[in-house]
Amino acid sequence: MRLTHCVGCWCSDTRACIDETSHEPCHWLRVDRQSGTGVCSCCTDQLQAWDAGQWIWLVIWMNGPDFDVSALASKYPAGTPALGVV
Repeated sequence: MRLTHCVGCWCSDTRACIDETSHEPCHWLRVDRQSGTGVCSCCTDQLQAWDAGQWIWLVIWMNGPDFDVSALASKYPAGTPALGVV
C-alpha cells in the first residue's frame, strides 16, 4: 500500500497530526491511495479545493513526470481548472 500524505499539513498514514480541540489523532476525510494524497480531519479548510480538483498539480509533482494522469481525468471532468483543460 502506498504511503498517503495530507495536502494541507503533510501528515501521513504513519504520522498522524493531533486535533487541538479533541486531542485525538486525525483521520482521512478524503483519500486517494493511487496518488498518495488526501485531506485529514485537521485540514477541513482544504476540502473545497480537494473536491474541486485543485490538488492535481501536487499529485503530479509528488509522483513524478511518469505519473499516469489519465487515472485522475475520470475523477475530474474537462473544465476543472487544475487540469489545465478548460
